[in-house]
Amino acid sequence: MAIEKDLILRGSLDSVNVLLCLSSTLLLSGGDDCCIRLWNIQSGSILRTLCGAEYPITALTYSLTTILETEMLCIYGACGKSVVIFEKVETEGKKEDIISPSTSFEYNIDEISALALHPSEDLIACADDDGSIALVSTKTRHLIKILKGGSSGHTSLCSCVAFLGRNVMVSGGMDGNLICYTLASWNSSIVHIASKIAEMGLEEEEEEEEGTSSYPAPPKALNPPFVNGLAVSACGFFIAVCLGDGSIVIHDWDSQGQGGRPPRPLWISRPFNCAATCVGFVRHCIRSSLRVVEEEKKSASHHSEKNVSQSDCTEEFLYAVGNDGSIILWAWGDIIAEIMCRLDEASIDRSTLSHAEEIVLVKATASFKGKHTRGPNTVTSSTLLGPCKACSLPESKLKSGVCGGQGLLLFCDTRKIITTYKLVE
Repeated sequence: MAIEKDLILRGSLDSVNVLLCLSSTLLLSGGDDCCIRLWNIQSGSILRTLCGAEYPITALTYSLTTILETEMLCIYGACGKSVVIFEKVETEGKKEDIISPSTSFEYNIDEISALALHPSEDLIACADDDGSIALVSTKTRHLIKILKGGSSGHTSLCSCVAFLGRNVMVSGGMDGNLICYTLASWNSSIVHIASKIAEMGLEEEEEEEEGTSSYPAPPKALNPPFVNGLAVSACGFFIAVCLGDGSIVIHDWDSQGQGGRPPRPLWISRPFNCAATCVGFVRHCIRSSLRVVEEEKKSASHHSEKNVSQSDCTEEFLYAVGNDGSIILWAWGDIIAEIMCRLDEASIDRSTLSHAEEIVLVKATASFKGKHTRGPNTVTSSTLLGPCKACSLPESKLKSGVCGGQGLLLFCDTRKIITTYKLVE
């Protein structure tokens, strides 16, 4: 797997701070020019510019509704201590700028650093630099609850927040804590990342396996293990966290949402000698890397293209980005396999393992390391749907689910541009 530079999106008047993909073709951006822009990823054109915020945009989230077959967006943008809301923003039609937000609210006591919308779209979480998280109703715009620092919350800047299904919210911060809140009772389970990793011995185990890595292991960064970003896997059972010491850690969590136990660190890699700033997941069609024998076997069995499922050619990847601009990509399936081996290791008789099984236990999962000239403000991902070069299928013959599409990473830094990268075989 490799990565290629693709388009550069131009049109922002100042540094871009935050990116958010809405679909395979639509992108939201916000920056120091106090504007939110809606982009078409494929053409690189600006569809809408939303103005009227008084401060730089630091976080974004959205909901999508369809009115009379027209897609309408409700866009939430964090600016300073406030959240501005642009309602009924059309995704198609003539380009028309919006000069002021529909409404706004302000409940946080410091600058907002992250936003997350509940799956029901009735609740929005607003995390700030004080470490507090304000929970606000999207219908009435009234404050429901504010989670402050102390024994049950963050004692420093809260850098990221997300919902795990309908019952659990997770957040990370500059205090090095990953916190899971149960929404029904607002009980919290706190994991101090550094002490938990040391307790489980994952750092020592990784050092023993460094010789098997596909790239040289960098020295440990001197930065504390601040939680700079988190992402939730598609299945919803794993949390990927990027840390200030250059580490990427995979946690699982209490899927029942009862707060029975805090998230457990199950997998760790330290590919950066600087802070890891962004982490996420992206899907990509890998048909061209499938074995020829398997293709011939399908052909011999008279399997038509319309019977090929998306899982036959699409793979999920975990990506992480360092403050030096370097990007690492792992096959998510390999990480899951390694995690399963870790969980089963206590019950495995090592003497009965074959040589091939031993390799599975220790093999490196890194598949790409690139370099960008500057560290990112944020990186997001998307997947361009449709027939990709690997499948070589004409649009007329493409059936739903045949091709998973081509993975994209969208990168913004202190400059005024957004750079897109394509995943290629």
